[in-house]
Amino acid sequence: MTHNPKRTVSPQSIHSPLKFIVRRWSFFVLLSKERVAWKIVAFVWAGWGVAGFFRDEIALLGDDQGLKVLNYALSIPLVWWGVISAGLFLIWLIESAYRVVQRQTDLIVELEKVDRSDLSHMLGGIYYENTFFYKGEITLCKQFKGKFEIEQLKDVFTEIPVRAPKYSWARIRLKWSNSDQLTAKYRFYIVDQDGNPKHIENIYEDLSIFLDDRSCFSLKLTYDENYKIEETAELWVTVSSWRK
Repeated sequence: MTHNPKRTVSPQSIHSPLKFIVRRWSFFVLLSKERVAWKIVAFVWAGWGVAGFFRDEIALLGDDQGLKVLNYALSIPLVWWGVISAGLFLIWLIESAYRVVQRQTDLIVELEKVDRSDLSHMLGGIYYENTFFYKGEITLCKQFKGKFEIEQLKDVFTEIPVRAPKYSWARIRLKWSNSDQLTAKYRFYIVDQDGNPKHIENIYEDLSIFLDDRSCFSLKLTYDENYKIEETAELWVTVSSWRK
């Protein structure tokens, strides 16, 4: 007897039909933002209104023979109206797609003005595959020095700017310096990609943090009443790399 192994289905094959539908639907949504359809509808509506005006008002002058062509145009069968509608849809599709492609082409030309080598030179780092690494040992994002500055983080989320692109994943490290207090507790929190507070389990490990539309992430500190912030306490927030 032979044993037939179970056939496994990869996650990519499961999600591929859904991804196919989502991408096509997103494309049509992108076309609709060009607002070409409204211009076509307005043009057709205006033409219909002008034709109706000539038929109902000008025909009162008795020149019925001169309006035969107009009356015929207003009595087009439904089949031909379907053909006309399909033609208008095709016009909308081609014009909207052209505008989207032209807009993306202009954007690509604009982005090509600064390439990877320029970014490496300006940011002081190097690309490896899809990740950018800073060359310096410490690339500082924010420094909180002394009791007063650190207490501004207590129970309040504070935005930390990062020298990285918006909507990218940055490799962040916290360097916390304060006296050891075994009987007291403290915790650092960030806001995750979904906007929810997330406790940092180990502040001595690098954190992969999603940056918002201003290239920032939010950080706060909580501690109980027994925990004391010394005057010499410091918190350094640094970034070592990012990917997008």
